[in-house]
Order: sequence, then structure tokens, then C-alpha cells
Amino acid sequence: MNRLHKIVLFLIFLLLPALSIAAQHRVIRIVDGDTIVVDCQGKHEKVRLLCVNTPESVHPDKKHIPLGKVASEYTKKRLTGKYVDLEFEGPLRGRYGRLLAYVLLTVKTLTWSWSSKACLPIIPSTD
Repeated sequence: MNRLHKIVLFLIFLLLPALSIAAQHRVIRIVDGDTIVVDCQGKHEKVRLLCVNTPESVHPDKKHIPLGKVASEYTKKRLTGKYVDLEFEGPLRGRYGRLLAYVLLTVKTLTWSWSSKACLPIIPSTD
């Protein structure tokens, strides 16, 4: 086997795990500002967005804060019906059985988008 073949094989083995993890998942619905449901290989999976923590808007036992609705509407506007990538870090699932992931929408993440608007959470997005 010549040197070029070895380099190509090395690159394939290096990139293969990344290619198998990268997949587009359709957003089925928004639970609240920091939890969504995606289609993951035909199964509906709840995903808790890492680094996003919004007030409760649907929890039956917790007080509903008005900003919870704003957060939920923002997430609905950004993700409903879209295809996203999930990036995992640390444990795959949290204590409530949801997947824990960064949600990537095109080039920037929803996490980044949320933090960029954190100073003005009440002003609706114009994009």
C-alpha cells in the first residue's frame, strides 16, 4: 500500500465517527423555551437545550412567569418545523430522561442566539 492510500484510509477512519453522529433531526414540537421534541430515527425524543434556562411555561406544579411564554414563543418561532443538528457534551440524558444537547440551526447555535438576546429578553426578535 502506498503512502497516499494510507493517508486516505487514515482520514476516513478519523472522520467516520463524526459523519455517523452528524444527522439532521426535524423539530416536531416545542415543549417550552428550553425543551423541544425532535424526530430521531423515527422516534420522538425530548431534548433539553444545553446552556439555555428559561422560566417555566408549562410545568403543572410551578408558578408560571410571563417571560416563560415569551421564551417559549421565541423558541417556537426559531425552530418549529426546522431541521437541526444535535451536539452532545457530557451525559447523554438528564435526570428526567431527556437528551441533553446543543441545538445547531444552520451556522449559529440556538444557545448562542439566546445568549445574544439575554440583555433584552422582553423585546421581540425582528429576524
